[in-house]
Amino acid sequence: MLAEIHSGALTGIEAYAVSIEVNAGHGEPKTVVVGLPDAAVKESADRVWTALLHSGFEPPKGRTTINLAPANRRKEGPCFDLPIALGILAATDGLRLEGLNRICVVGELALSVAVRPVRGVLPLTLMARAKGFTAVMVPAENAEEAAVVQGIKVFAVRTLRTAADFLNRTLELEPFTVDVKERFLDELPEFQRHVLEVMRQPMEEGWGQLVRAGVSVVYPCRFMLVAAMNPCPCGFLSDPLKVCRCSPRQIERYRGKISGPLLDRIDLQLEVPPGPFETLREMAPGERSALIRARVVAARERQRIRFERVPGVFCNAQMPSRLMASVCRMEPEAEGLLRAAMQELQLSARAYNRILKVARTVADLAEAQWIGSDHVAEAVGYRSLDRPLS
Repeated sequence: MLAEIHSGALTGIEAYAVSIEVNAGHGEPKTVVVGLPDAAVKESADRVWTALLHSGFEPPKGRTTINLAPANRRKEGPCFDLPIALGILAATDGLRLEGLNRICVVGELALSVAVRPVRGVLPLTLMARAKGFTAVMVPAENAEEAAVVQGIKVFAVRTLRTAADFLNRTLELEPFTVDVKERFLDELPEFQRHVLEVMRQPMEEGWGQLVRAGVSVVYPCRFMLVAAMNPCPCGFLSDPLKVCRCSPRQIERYRGKISGPLLDRIDLQLEVPPGPFETLREMAPGERSALIRARVVAARERQRIRFERVPGVFCNAQMPSRLMASVCRMEPEAEGLLRAAMQELQLSARAYNRILKVARTVADLAEAQWIGSDHVAEAVGYRSLDRPLS
């Protein structure tokens, strides 16, 4: 019997669809994998057979041919183990064929029947959604990564038996979801220095480059960094009620864990002082969120129109340097204030560009054509970590 199940593979960071065709026939017991498989894919037959036996299934007794299409692209890695096993079950009447054409499956199998994580699940899930699949089945350890993609269901499995029972509709699995809104780097100086420094290129260029074994791969990587840190190791620097126990040297060493070039790339740096009890209990109404949202939407629309003829630029933060002279025009008072701030704080050229972009955004929120001194003052006020310790 012939069965087909859908999976995917990677070329660099780009995913493409792979159709796994399994034919379980008669003849001498033998398994043949075709379609330009590498060594790891060829070895999958042994892993799959053992996993089937340990899961209580009966492997085919005759010749089994497994075709990975398209046949002109090389297939690498163990991510085809799970779909091959499910394809074999479908070809031997151990699995219902209904629904297999709407789900994309990836996963490595252990001899103990556990489903192990694989790399590249995010681009594979994006590919599956683009191809019109309604769901993906991935190892449980990869579910959080896959669930970042909206518009497609993610089913997480830990064993081959779980995957088969779900497709046979004898087991219910709830789609996996993840909330990424609360992800940020807390205690920023506690991260290793080289980990933080690696973010500099993506923050500046919107892409990252990896060079391994003589091969260079460029990854798109545009993101919004949100981080938090204490003002000092004990956390009480500038606290009006508690005394800081840190020496100036300790504070300098603590803040020195974040390099100047990385700080230059962080546009908004805010100090949040502790609030007294009366302030926390105060119920004074603030500006309504709907009004703030309308102002932000209007500012973003203004920026969209401004950069509609500039490829890859959608907002002020992405503005190339060549456009800053024409876009970030300042009133004389604003220019004088920025010059004084640059000299007083000894800011770098990169920090200058960042301040101008933030000031332009503040002016957009105020519906101002020129950048005024108030806009520059607010933008400079967002550089709290550039100020010397008092």
